[in-house]
Amino acid sequence: ATLKIETYNVKGERETYDTVRYTHWGPVVEDDMNLALRWIAHDEAPTPDFMAFVNGMQCANYDDYLTSTADFYAPAQNFIYADNKNEIGLRINGALPIKDYRQGVTISSGNKTSDGWKGIIPRDENPQERNPARGYVSSANQYSAAEDYPYYYNGNFEPYRGRTVHKYLSEKDTVDVNYMKMMQNSTYSMLAKEALAVMLPLLDSTNAIHAHAMGLKRWDFHYDANSLNPVRFDKWFTAFHQLLWDEIYTQQDQVALPNPDVWVTVNFIEKNPYSKFYDIKSTVKIETLSDLINQSFRQIRDDTISSLAEEKNAQILHLTRLAAFSKLDIDVGGTKHSLNAMQQKFGPSWRMIVALGDTPEAYGTYPGGQSGNPASPFYSNKISTWAKGEYDRLTLSPTPQSISNPLFTLSITHEK
Repeated sequence: ATLKIETYNVKGERETYDTVRYTHWGPVVEDDMNLALRWIAHDEAPTPDFMAFVNGMQCANYDDYLTSTADFYAPAQNFIYADNKNEIGLRINGALPIKDYRQGVTISSGNKTSDGWKGIIPRDENPQERNPARGYVSSANQYSAAEDYPYYYNGNFEPYRGRTVHKYLSEKDTVDVNYMKMMQNSTYSMLAKEALAVMLPLLDSTNAIHAHAMGLKRWDFHYDANSLNPVRFDKWFTAFHQLLWDEIYTQQDQVALPNPDVWVTVNFIEKNPYSKFYDIKSTVKIETLSDLINQSFRQIRDDTISSLAEEKNAQILHLTRLAAFSKLDIDVGGTKHSLNAMQQKFGPSWRMIVALGDTPEAYGTYPGGQSGNPASPFYSNKISTWAKGEYDRLTLSPTPQSISNPLFTLSITHEK
């Protein structure tokens, strides 16, 4: 390994130094086990990354756009295109390594260079589509390609939001701005709908008439801020998940085992009414799926249920994490698995809708303000607009004179 002394400047303090070992694979990030991290973003980009955005904004058609944005290197991102000539397209843009099957899922041997990646996928073979028959392209952190994609890839994907986009768009032949606003603010959870379709019918007669169960039976699967049912479902599903995968949870203090994804769990109980995994290893009894569903429900029967907004306590924190500079207790709905994916401290920020035409019509909203000064009335004045799912009209003025009611004028003179 090559030793490199890195210097960090800390305001108000002396310089800090750290010695980092660099190997063929990348920096050593775990000294005890000598684990090196291979990440493509550590590589020097062979092309001017940022110019992909600048050049992409000046293109006349999609072919030009594909060429201009091909300079983007890492980390790969989803680039979506649309114009007023009814051309649409999506490409995962960036350098994607060619991997062996399941390479990167676990720690790989680093004994020889042949243990590494086998090159970079040609950009034209990155997952992409152009003018699909369905009439739209979408990106919501779902799986990037179909099962027949010839290259292996892995990652952390969210399967429900992408399917929710498809649900909303496939229900309409045409959509307008108001429909898109509804979609972006939707708190509908396909996870809850599909999980409860299996879980509720298996409740015994006592659990089935409990207030929690009766509420979930009437629920429309929306994570609205004032609803109790999202909290009921989350508590129940979490308890059920821990009972079902007890073989994993009981070993996590000894082995670094990831929890099975929620979609894996729902898919499993949908397709497997009988399985050895339903048996809890620590008990004498051989449990069934029905046993786990009822036992987990009994665990939350006596829980006091608050509204989703109270349970979530949504926050938008200042970078310093100082409460005085942050916005706390925001009254918003949403879940990780809905299009409005607001969680406690993480969620959608900038929302934008553009209706293309001879004159584009655009709307946008974001949880913040124009000023970075906490004492300014414009520091956080847009948070309430964003939280209520409202938008501001966005106007691109071709000349300064066409701007109505300006607050102030700023002139910038470039020196040659």
